[in-house]
Amino acid sequence: MKAWSIRMPAELLEWLRERAAKETIKRKRNVSINSIMVEILTAAMADEKKGD
Repeated sequence: MKAWSIRMPAELLEWLRERAAKETIKRKRNVSINSIMVEILTAAMADEKKGD
């Protein structure tokens, strides 16, 4: 995997933190903000490929 860095608005970061916390509870294992971002971007990429 490649590393990347991103600047984002505080509101978006807070949403990601909350989403990661909810997923941690739901999955009963630690879910990081990075893994949430990868899931979101992977799903978006798959949706885009379906449209081609």
